[in-house]
Amino acid sequence: GEGKVFPESFAAGADGTLYAGSLTMGTIFKAAPGATKAESFIAKPADGPGSGRAGASTVAELTVIGRPSILVPLPHALDNDQLQNATRLAESGGAWCIEQKDLSPQRLAAEISRMARDAGELARAAAAAGRARRGRVE
Repeated sequence: GEGKVFPESFAAGADGTLYAGSLTMGTIFKAAPGATKAESFIAKPADGPGSGRAGASTVAELTVIGRPSILVPLPHALDNDQLQNATRLAESGGAWCIEQKDLSPQRLAAEISRMARDAGELARAAAAAGRARRGRVE
């Protein structure tokens, strides 16, 4: 169901739509119509990218549904496998990898804002994520 979230980052799309990023919730949310504050965001993912860690299951699910994503690999993962997963998907064009040491609410907001302004980039990333699932990384 839908519920309220308290996101860490905010950005406005080109049309003025508010977006919020929440790494704790693992996604990007679109504001309810007329929203102007955090309490107005509903837990309904936007049509844009997902966000989260880069474990094998997460990356597999993102490629199965062809969803572009902002991946933040767990820095202490065994054999640094999450960084490898995120880097591989990012190199295919299906994700953006931001290492935790480089992540801040401002950086996440900037990335969301940039993506919200370019629907073509999100469509290309979604297609690339789907191709990665089928093993056709280009």
